[in-house]
Amino acid sequence: MAHSTKRVYPPFPRVTVEQVVSVVKELFRDHEELIVGFNDYLPEEHRISVPVQDI
Repeated sequence: MAHSTKRVYPPFPRVTVEQVVSVVKELFRDHEELIVGFNDYLPEEHRISVPVQDI
């Protein structure tokens, strides 16, 4: 007979959008193309601004 045990995990801390944006800005610094792609997953009001490159 299979015996099942219920695992108890510690609660996962909540993070805010602002905290995520702050970390992503640091991680993707100098990689504007990654920030532009990440912006697709953010609500409009939390988008990370990227400087426009001269062409």
